[in-house]
Amino acid sequence: MKALLIGHGKMGQMIEQFAPENGVTISTIIERSDLLTPDLLSGIDVVIDFSGPDGILSRIETALLAHVPMCIGTTDWQELKDAAKKLVQKYDGALIVSSNFSLGFALFSQLVKTAAALFSKLENYDVSVSERHHREKKDHPSGTAKELAQTILASMPRKKKVVSDLQPGAIEKESLHIASDRVGYFAGEHQVIFDGPDGTITLSHSSRNRHNFATGALTAAKWIIGKKGYFTVEDLL
Repeated sequence: MKALLIGHGKMGQMIEQFAPENGVTISTIIERSDLLTPDLLSGIDVVIDFSGPDGILSRIETALLAHVPMCIGTTDWQELKDAAKKLVQKYDGALIVSSNFSLGFALFSQLVKTAAALFSKLENYDVSVSERHHREKKDHPSGTAKELAQTILASMPRKKKVVSDLQPGAIEKESLHIASDRVGYFAGEHQVIFDGPDGTITLSHSSRNRHNFATGALTAAKWIIGKKGYFTVEDLL
């Protein structure tokens, strides 16, 4: 299986490192996301994109026009995902998208979904999301934290919006707060806290390293070949 890799930062380099043992040949690497052209997709089975959000819809359209599926781990483009789904429908193509390709995290997200639905019945319980990453991570909150927040909003109707930059004064009851830490070398930690007058329940997921992200992305890249539609990492479970 031949893959074209877009982005060669920490995650891109790790995907390149673990590709051979996962049965994937990285035949082309593009460090700048704006350099993807149709001729580069000749003979490519899948595109793996771990670059930045700028121009992502253009890259998706280029790949779909060439009938090449994409595995996208790029973060911070949530507002464009509806447009991406329309492109998939238009070109009858395939995408698998996630801000976190750890299969363990996918299971954690399902636990959060179930817990949020249960706590939605208890009006006196509040909820928040916190995340911690290494100090070089550019986006904050993380894309993973934002996806967790959307999972909670979908299961707890009384929570209407997400806030990450707190202003002076009390937080509104319908707001879901995401707190971010950027320190040291953390690969990624996420917590969902349900707090009520009688106690606190905390669900947490910690990544020891980025290996699971890379192997999960490679698994997803192989899985998406031959499929049609818009998928997320939960579809791998």
